Amino acid sequence: MSPRRGGWLIFATLLVAMLASVVHLPASVPDWVGHLRPDWIVAVLFYWSFAASERTGLVEAWLLGFVVDVLVGDPLGLNGACMAGAVFSGHVLHERIRLYSVLQRAGVALGVLLLAALVREVARVLALGTTPSYWFLAAPGVTALLFPLLALALAALRRRFPVR
Repeated sequence: MSPRRGGWLIFATLLVAMLASVVHLPASVPDWVGHLRPDWIVAVLFYWSFAASERTGLVEAWLLGFVVDVLVGDPLGLNGACMAGAVFSGHVLHERIRLYSVLQRAGVALGVLLLAALVREVARVLALGTTPSYWFLAAPGVTALLFPLLALALAALRRRFPVR
């Protein structure tokens, strides 16, 4: 990512998404609220994969996933695979997604986020021996509800600071 072509903006938004993903909730908040935490990183990465498809790549997504694995304590490569899948789907569908309305983009994002969450849950059950739960479906739903606002904010940033 070349800084002169807007790579710094993509990096900055992904950094903010990573920070938002690891912020701890206050102790007074019930435990079940943690399951409703949006998956900011995959949502931001998916946005950039179709909005600036030539500026995001699978290698960057995979490396970012390794950093996220270390941050949240997941098995190495798990988030990299999920993020690479999100970027791949954004790359494959970018011409079509650019024609969609914001709500249709949220529907596509919901599908991508659900698939990533399913892969994550199956891998955690197999690798860590955890008990499967349906709570993994909550975060993609919340993220899809917030995706139109996120996409509008990122589009405004993209117009203000051109990403070429």
